[in-house]
Amino acid sequence: MIVALALVASALVAPRPSTVVDVPPKLDAFLSRVAAVLPAGTRLLVAAQPPAAVYYRATAALLAHRVYSFFPTDYAHGVAAGPAPASALMRTVHHDAASYLLLWGLLRRTLPSTIVVLSAPDGVLLKVTP
Repeated sequence: MIVALALVASALVAPRPSTVVDVPPKLDAFLSRVAAVLPAGTRLLVAAQPPAAVYYRATAALLAHRVYSFFPTDYAHGVAAGPAPASALMRTVHHDAASYLLLWGLLRRTLPSTIVVLSAPDGVLLKVTP
């Protein structure tokens, strides 16, 4: 009787759809390097492609830091990033009082008033100079 109830109950509960995002291992390796370099409590702006996956991964990997996203990360907009003009990036960095900027999967590699701290084939960590 109990076995029959367990079978019926499991048939009634619909399986959850897979929500796994394909995050490359090189992103996790880069975020580990970023965590080792940043001082505790640092504010970091993330501008990345895909924006939601990289932002949430960075937030989880960099728990001792304040992480902000340049691109929207909601359900409707979190898959594709639009253009990231240098002026808009720097305006957001200053608005969020971020001292570091992480770029991942974008063509842009440097910005004015920044110093390259870490570099990888797909991403770069920049320190913002005042």
